Amino acid sequence: MPARSVNDQAIEEIRDRCDLVDLVGEYLGLEKKGKNYVGLCPFHHEKTPSFTVSPEKQLFYCFGCNEGGDLFKFIMNMEGVSFPEALRMLAERAGVTLPEEKKNASRESRREPLVQLNQLAMQYFYYMLNSTQEGKKSLDYLTRRGIDAQAVEKFCLGYAPAKWDAFLKLAQKKGFSPEDVIQAGLAVARDDGKGYYDRFRNRIMFPIFDIRGKVIGFGGRTMEEDPKGPKYLNSPQTSLFDKSSVLYGLYQARTSIRRERRAVIMEGYTDVIVSHQQGIENAVASLGTALTTRQARMLRHQAGEVVMAYDADEGGKSATLRGMNILRQNGLIVKVAEIPPGYDPDSYLREKGAENLRQLIDEAPHLLDYQIERLKKEKDITTVEGKTSFCEEYFPLLENATRLEKDHYLKKVGEELGISEAALREELKRHGRRNRGSPEKNSNNMSITGKNNIIRDSGLDSAENLLLNLLISFEGVFDKVDEESSLDMFAPVMQKIVEACRILRQNGENVNVNSLLNILQDEDSHKLITQVSFDNRWGEINQEEVPRMVNDCLRRLKKKRLTMYRSEIEQELKKSEKIGDREKIKSLLQEFEKIKSAERELYRGADKEGWSW
Repeated sequence: MPARSVNDQAIEEIRDRCDLVDLVGEYLGLEKKGKNYVGLCPFHHEKTPSFTVSPEKQLFYCFGCNEGGDLFKFIMNMEGVSFPEALRMLAERAGVTLPEEKKNASRESRREPLVQLNQLAMQYFYYMLNSTQEGKKSLDYLTRRGIDAQAVEKFCLGYAPAKWDAFLKLAQKKGFSPEDVIQAGLAVARDDGKGYYDRFRNRIMFPIFDIRGKVIGFGGRTMEEDPKGPKYLNSPQTSLFDKSSVLYGLYQARTSIRRERRAVIMEGYTDVIVSHQQGIENAVASLGTALTTRQARMLRHQAGEVVMAYDADEGGKSATLRGMNILRQNGLIVKVAEIPPGYDPDSYLREKGAENLRQLIDEAPHLLDYQIERLKKEKDITTVEGKTSFCEEYFPLLENATRLEKDHYLKKVGEELGISEAALREELKRHGRRNRGSPEKNSNNMSITGKNNIIRDSGLDSAENLLLNLLISFEGVFDKVDEESSLDMFAPVMQKIVEACRILRQNGENVNVNSLLNILQDEDSHKLITQVSFDNRWGEINQEEVPRMVNDCLRRLKKKRLTMYRSEIEQELKKSEKIGDREKIKSLLQEFEKIKSAERELYRGADKEGWSW
């Protein structure tokens, strides 16, 4: 079981310098309650605070949605980033230099000019739009589109002048080479190899930020009425920018998305900007492509629900349908707000107003309801062929549905098609058998919703639960557990934790919550440790009582194992007696006596004093 790739000493240094209460307090309001702090959970809708932060344990846990973890997990969930990214963010906050930063110094040194160039380009384009005569035409255009000065500032909009190398010359004056500008996606080499020119010319510029607010790329809209090139032009893929892993406006929308637990996905830059300007601040946009798994996972960290608000044209519908399966497979509730024909969100907002668009979003039907209505319009459901075609397209959407959803929608579709629910259910099973093993299926859908109770679902009984609580709360407990137990006494997830404890002790480290979270890498172990840390069913545990409680837990687990073994022996005895296998019977009876002897030993030890520390 390898430890995480970054030196544990750096992780512990970050823990020492960052207080979880202060960190969480920057994102949401907390109120002291007893020895903990509570607030409204940012990971699900709730009216009564169930999100709890323990300053003593430096852990958070929500008793409503069962999400929990340490400061790294909190940043991962809040910012929609991976563990290495959360580590870098917290290291920067704490002023800790990571070992991997030293190893990757050359790679980072190559990326740094790109970061600086993007920042320089954003400032330059913003100045050209807002402070020059050249940019006035673009500024007037934005004003006509209903985009005001506050929105221009919020999204840092700009203008790239209609000159071949204006930005390139500026970058060179600032000490950057043409190769640097090309690597940043801001310049292009001429075909004849004789020089370079700006990628973006005579375009309104839309900076694209990552979740932390760093400029990683640009989108540019041409100002020509009949452009020779594309109307919209994005930065090419660079070491900073990959359009399949970013969403336009997510940096500006993240606070609203977390508060509402809902994101609204639109198609265009101006759709998002005008929506934010009119108070719909949870709007984001994909960058001209169908939604990807990476984008869906980013949204899953921020929201529980996504509303698709694409254009009503066929292109918009196709984009909606391509993206919705990706979102559902990644554990998001998906709804579809149909913008009336002839409108996009931008024009609908300007003509009908924010309240009407907000109503469309609030009343958006569930994806499965939307799909039923869409297919009814496309298929002739009065014929057998039409009904068959309807089901062939509808059944794949039910693969990731909950049992309750399947029951509801099979009944609804049956009523729509005039087919019995039983017949549809049988046909759905056949469809599933035909498509079993398809890469589109997501067998982990339940766990990624974050709604399941890992204590309940892990197979731990109450003795294991209490033992784990003692193990992570009191020093010395593991040494007794290691001496008196074997792995087969425990549920699989508990076995992983016990093995991790053994590695820690072999390395001379103490067993506690933080050391276990450092060494364990799987999500279930992290969730289990966090939930057990906040499981107060035993109340305050007196340290003097710990030895007795540990012994009692171990005796219960040993008794459970002996009972299971006894049951197996009894089954084997019945089989052997049936066939008259005397040797086997004799051997099994000897094993049976050993079990009884072990059980008597357990009972005799029940009243002994606890072990010494």
